[in-house]
Amino acid sequence: MRCSARDLELLRVVGEQYAVTLPQLARTMGCSSHAARWLRSRWERAGWACGRALLVGAPVFVWLTRRGQSLAGIEYSLWRPNAGMLAHIAAVTDVRLHVLDRHPGAVWVCERELHRELAIEPGGRQRHRPDGLVVIDGREVAVEVELTLKRRARIEQIMAELVARYGSVTYFVAPAARHPRWRSSTRGWARLRPPARTSRPPSTRWASPTAKAEWARRSGEWPSASTRPSGANPYVASRAGRWRSRRALAARPSGAGSPSPR
Repeated sequence: MRCSARDLELLRVVGEQYAVTLPQLARTMGCSSHAARWLRSRWERAGWACGRALLVGAPVFVWLTRRGQSLAGIEYSLWRPNAGMLAHIAAVTDVRLHVLDRHPGAVWVCERELHRELAIEPGGRQRHRPDGLVVIDGREVAVEVELTLKRRARIEQIMAELVARYGSVTYFVAPAARHPRWRSSTRGWARLRPPARTSRPPSTRWASPTAKAEWARRSGEWPSASTRPSGANPYVASRAGRWRSRRALAARPSGAGSPSPR
């Protein structure tokens, strides 16, 4: 079976997110659920993907086979269905679609890529990795998606670590995971921002002329390579991919204006 450029784009999205539901695949395609079911059947016939209902009452999930990963050029380990991870996987994908729908020029770096990058750093496996990283005009925003309640001290520890590493972090929180003091929303999600932000300049690898001009306006000058903080984004835009949803989502979390499983 012949593979189109659109097939490759969608296969990469599925591989980056571990798995996607059929409704999420339809939103990513910008098509109907019928078209998503047709595409899933086509991929299954070609041996590129598998799809089935893994939880009672939940939609069908689609994930890549080894052949599909090889075709899409994905080097992550092969994902096998894990019922305990599915809710979080689906929530992170919803946030990804929501963020990229609102910010078409942004780049989403998936959690699997972040895990691979941290694994090669000394002590990187002990560090907390976010569910995704959004890059907008050269600025990095770590994204956390919470479905279960954590101790507030633990959340503050995670936020401090991510702010120190990336400069900014945004939480998307499901109703069951909210603390009483967190601002709620009519969509059933809460958004929690860190109490403090660093004055870290944009990564020059990602920074656009507009971002540089804005930074220069605020601080008086663009920092040189010798004075710029370490930890510039190591990702390449072509590897991270640029994805956007073509249709407005039926239900959006009221997540970050700036902005993926454990």
